[in-house]
Amino acid sequence: MDESIVKLPEEESNLSGIKRDLEGWREVLLPSYRFLIWEQKYFAGIIMAIISTVFLMLWYFEPTILTAGALFALVLCIVDYVVPLAASNIFDPDNWTGEKEKQYEEICERMLHVREHAVSLVTLLADTKHNKPKAYFLSVMGALAFTAWIGNLIPNLFLTYLLVSFLVLLPGLRHHGIIQQATSKVLATAQQAMGTKKKAA
Repeated sequence: MDESIVKLPEEESNLSGIKRDLEGWREVLLPSYRFLIWEQKYFAGIIMAIISTVFLMLWYFEPTILTAGALFALVLCIVDYVVPLAASNIFDPDNWTGEKEKQYEEICERMLHVREHAVSLVTLLADTKHNKPKAYFLSVMGALAFTAWIGNLIPNLFLTYLLVSFLVLLPGLRHHGIIQQATSKVLATAQQAMGTKKKAA
């Protein structure tokens, strides 16, 4: 029996669970997703302006890590409580169309794929640790050492700013094919360099 057919009911169940959990957010998710994938080109500039403003405030006020973390969690709690409550009072359920439902399902599918990729990565690390402990040790230690070296070269706040900017811009970069183009260029350059070395040898 085809493996994809066996997994289909489980995937549908997971998708239904995500849709049910985010039902109070669905009216907000649709415009937010269009914003994150840069439906208009200037959306990318607005995203960077918002991120830059937040980090400039962090740089100016210099809160401690504990204070910044508490404020961030406080904002998340307020948004998590207010948004579903406000959405249920502002938006009329009768205006929810089949087209909106289709878009909402696509967004939930993407979230499900992200979660599956994260679970696959954790599973891969666990399998590598069990089956190839030396390779696991060397790879993890190398990655952590490289991260520590980068963190020593670049100020923490600026490094966090770059990381957050990349993660927030990632949906738009993927949607417009920029990530794919950059990856293709890097692979082509690497293949060309390897071919040049082989000819020289």
